[in-house]
Amino acid sequence: MASQEVKVWLDGSVAESYPGQGKVKDIEVISKGTPAHAQLSEAEAIRKAISKVQDQAPNKVEEDNQFPIVTSSQFNEKQNHCL
Repeated sequence: MASQEVKVWLDGSVAESYPGQGKVKDIEVISKGTPAHAQLSEAEAIRKAISKVQDQAPNKVEEDNQFPIVTSSQFNEKQNHCL
């Protein structure tokens, strides 16, 4: 499922080719739940934001082979939304 945080353990090394290649030993899905006073979980908020980006420029994402990547998120209780 999109927008889940995971930890990945590798079995051996990763080839430096493009794209990188390797074997996965284990995957752990990290469940964060919903912050107090939030209407959406972190995963739901990220999915909604990515969907909005793709809706604004659907052809650009596919044509340029660009995909949104979220490196961090933070819930702002005063504004009741994720940053």
